[in-house]
Amino acid sequence: MNYGESVTLAPGYYRAVFAGDTTLRYSNGGWSEIAIYVWTSSGFSVTDFNKLVSSSGVSEHTFGYFRIDQPGQLLVFARASTTCGNAYLSGALGFERVGD
Repeated sequence: MNYGESVTLAPGYYRAVFAGDTTLRYSNGGWSEIAIYVWTSSGFSVTDFNKLVSSSGVSEHTFGYFRIDQPGQLLVFARASTTCGNAYLSGALGFERVGD
């Protein structure tokens, strides 16, 4: 799992926006997965993205909207994993303020 520098946001209503490239391929009954997690500096989950491909199909969970009640830092973690195939994730994650 890799992580970037913390991001400080002002109070408000936000959504996470990913700009980048992903590749997921599986073979021989395996699976491939990418995941991006956004946590508070206290370790609480704020929102996440997850996509898994396998012979059973595709499963995807997209980022949700979230509220920050007081200025604070968020931590972003990313993971690409596979049992048999390849998983690639490259890009940047930004936060769009959509309300107060």
